[in-house]
Amino acid sequence: MDANRSIFTSLIATFHQLINFRVIVLLLSYLLVPGCAPSLISIDRSELEQLKYQPVIHVVHYPPPPVEADTAATGAGIAIGGVLGGFAAHAIAQAEGEKLKNQCSLEDPSPKVREAVIKSLSNEMGFNNFRLVSELLESDELGALRNRFGDSLVMDFKTRGWTLGVEPLSQWSTRRYYVTYHLQARLIRLRDSKVMWLGYAKFVESELLSTSSTWNELTENNCTLLKTKFGQAANTCAQQLTDQLLAKSSLGK
Repeated sequence: MDANRSIFTSLIATFHQLINFRVIVLLLSYLLVPGCAPSLISIDRSELEQLKYQPVIHVVHYPPPPVEADTAATGAGIAIGGVLGGFAAHAIAQAEGEKLKNQCSLEDPSPKVREAVIKSLSNEMGFNNFRLVSELLESDELGALRNRFGDSLVMDFKTRGWTLGVEPLSQWSTRRYYVTYHLQARLIRLRDSKVMWLGYAKFVESELLSTSSTWNELTENNCTLLKTKFGQAANTCAQQLTDQLLAKSSLGK
């Protein structure tokens, strides 16, 4: 009886420890991960229409943040405990994610998103003044953009977070993972440093598709499935941003 009680007490303690850890990581994600949705700025369709008559709209993107992967190794932060353990787990998740990125040669989805969005605007509204900037810009500050592009118009795309999360109940068996991706886009009039439009898109596989995969499934065949999922993320986010721009959906849900 005492042995059973001891096992039960140990399980409860482990459960509470895990819950506390998850709460800490969630709080840290708001502080450390640039994936929280900003306040959207809409643009009137007639105002958007006028932009196609401008000489040029420079289309840019930036280096993505580290990929984060909540692997079994991330649990090492639990042993430390407290906020320090949360920071440790966050760092481990980034290290695991970057290792996966290199292993799979993962590419940031934002270039695919921007190409799809400007293609939609070109097809639906006749835009032909987009100029893609192939190099990654280090800073998205308005001052830095103005120093680079003067008084021009700029449309920028920035990955705010891309992660490989784990289904909570799968941690005690075969771990199953799902993809999450967040991206922000803006239309900026540099002449007066005005953000004319700000859009935000997200792909959360567990919410949108209710699917998940094992690590082996994601990484076999040169990570074909994982790349496919981030491709789905790019397509979904491009559609959300296009809908926001064209006022088909105010929130891009």
